[in-house]
Amino acid sequence: MKPSYPKYENIWDPLPVLVFIEKLYPLENLPLEKLTTKVVLLIALCSAQRCQTLSKIRISNIIKNEIGIDIIITDIIKTSAPKRQQPRLIFPFYKEKPQLCTASTIIHYIESTKSLRNGEDFLLLTTKKPHRPANPQTISKWIKKGVKL
Repeated sequence: MKPSYPKYENIWDPLPVLVFIEKLYPLENLPLEKLTTKVVLLIALCSAQRCQTLSKIRISNIIKNEIGIDIIITDIIKTSAPKRQQPRLIFPFYKEKPQLCTASTIIHYIESTKSLRNGEDFLLLTTKKPHRPANPQTISKWIKKGVKL
């Protein structure tokens, strides 16, 4: 009598966002705001993690190897529970399209923001002075802004 319907009627197409991200290249010529937007969008698209998880990424927990980078989240997040594994984000190098390579973009972002960190270990920093670790609400705004462009 009451048939079930899917929760969503349509599926979001990420292609326009990928085209926008692809245009943000070469990385050396990007201002901090656009570089940060690119890093956040790539991590969000490739990992499908919550903004809270993205805000907890620490540089000390990023392991670079010949295949790509591994990021281990050690802080407590919403999905944390006893005997449950913490998220582990794995981003391989994407040599076919370096414009869309999450691993190399993260590495470049770390190098570009080294002078702004003042000993700060969190990966994502705010784009305006004083540069502090970005909170989940700020990261959410960056993602919304990047998706609208």
